[in-house]
Formats: sequence, C-alpha cells, structure tokens
Amino acid sequence: MAAQKRYPDELRARAVRLWRESIPKPTFRRLGEQLGVHPEALRNWIRQDEADHGERDDRLSTVELEEIARLRKEVAELRRANEILKAAYNTRRIQKDLGYLSPAEYEAAWRATHIDQLSQLP
Repeated sequence: MAAQKRYPDELRARAVRLWRESIPKPTFRRLGEQLGVHPEALRNWIRQDEADHGERDDRLSTVELEEIARLRKEVAELRRANEILKAAYNTRRIQKDLGYLSPAEYEAAWRATHIDQLSQLP
C-alpha cells in the first residue's frame, strides 16, 4: 500500500508552475512559506519536474520510476510463480507410486525401457 500524500497533487503542480513562471526565481523557503509547503518538499518537486522535462541527468524521470516499480512488481510475481512451479515439479522427493523413484528418475527409466518400443513403431 502506498504512503498517503501529505500535499495534494494540485498544490504540487501549482507550486512547480509558480516557481517556473517566476522571474527572478524565489527561494524555496520563501515560496514554501507562501504556499504552506515545506521547502525541501518544494525543492524535490521542482527537481523531479526538471528531470521529467529532461533538464536534469542526476535523477530518473517519473515515467522511468513508474516503469521500474512495475518491473519490480512483475519480477516478484514471476519469482513467486517460479517457486510454485518448482514445488509442483518435484525432482527430488521419492514417490511410492513411482517405485520409490523421484519423478525425474522414473521418467528417465521409462524412456530407457520404452524408447526401443517407440522407435519400432511404423
């Protein structure tokens, strides 16, 4: 579950727009006081906006961050699915119904005894 945002998105967009349109640029502290926003939050919003517009190379854009989050979630789901599949295809546990052989050993033995019969089929 994502953390609750302290400031609404509209306030964030307004603050970034005000800072971008201001000439000369106000300090983060002064603009933050005017908007009721912590100056470090304002500084982070502006830096992220600059990254989103390709003006900064030192941080990822919002699109890239969202893609990384999506890929991390997908990798976690695939790892869980892989673990389930590994558990379902047990290659080590001895099975009574398979003559006390593991599934892999039983399959190899079956192929060895039936390969001649399969090759003789027309």
